[in-house]
Amino acid sequence: MRKSIPSVPLSGGGIIGTEVVARAPADGHSVLFIGNGFTMNPALRSKLPYDTVKDFTGVARVASNPLVISVHPSLPVKSLKELVALARARPGELTFASGTATGGLRLNAERFKAAAGIDIVNVPYQGGVPAVTAVIGGHTSILIVNVSETVPHVASGRLRPLAVTALKRSDVLREVPTVAESGYPGFEALMWYGAVARSATPKSALDRLSTEIARAAQLREVSDALGKLGLSVAAMGQAEFDAFVRAEIQSNAKIIKAINLRVE
Repeated sequence: MRKSIPSVPLSGGGIIGTEVVARAPADGHSVLFIGNGFTMNPALRSKLPYDTVKDFTGVARVASNPLVISVHPSLPVKSLKELVALARARPGELTFASGTATGGLRLNAERFKAAAGIDIVNVPYQGGVPAVTAVIGGHTSILIVNVSETVPHVASGRLRPLAVTALKRSDVLREVPTVAESGYPGFEALMWYGAVARSATPKSALDRLSTEIARAAQLREVSDALGKLGLSVAAMGQAEFDAFVRAEIQSNAKIIKAINLRVE
């Protein structure tokens, strides 16, 4: 029986754990669970102890969660169209809160800024909760964060939701339109999670891993557990997820370069 391999926490922006898998045998027994940050690091950091594109291949996407663009109720907008119009009338004056300066939420906010052609200023906080608190308190104007973190504050009237960043409406915010419905066809910006392995892993092992991960994700107890975290099963097979990851690397690199964002 093969000795089990302990999990390695993805500290340092995920780089330490990623390097461990990059140096492991390409036999299908070492798998890296990733999120948006994996596809951001190549552009954010000048030096990595591995080659993200050459050393890894996608195995399966497991889950995703949409974001919602919300504003403080005092901001005089009631739709995404009105928010964009206000931002264009007051370039560089409106602010949006993010949990970190370099995380996936920040980058997805920048993705919307680019699509809308608006200039709003990022105010980074040390975590999602302080970012939400800042907008509720009126210290910043706009919040782009996970739907699950927004729902209770929408219900209490402390946040006004304008649009959801998925291609379909959220089950818990059914009355809120998508960004695509609000004038930006095809726009989608998600937080997502999946698995990759060494690129030299045999195809038979990759296919088996992809099949078993997809099967596990469909189990009721797994989907329920994901739901409690605000996530939905969003399966992609091996080839589709590999193409998705590579496209994300390219897309994120363009945004990161445009805003001159670096981590050294």
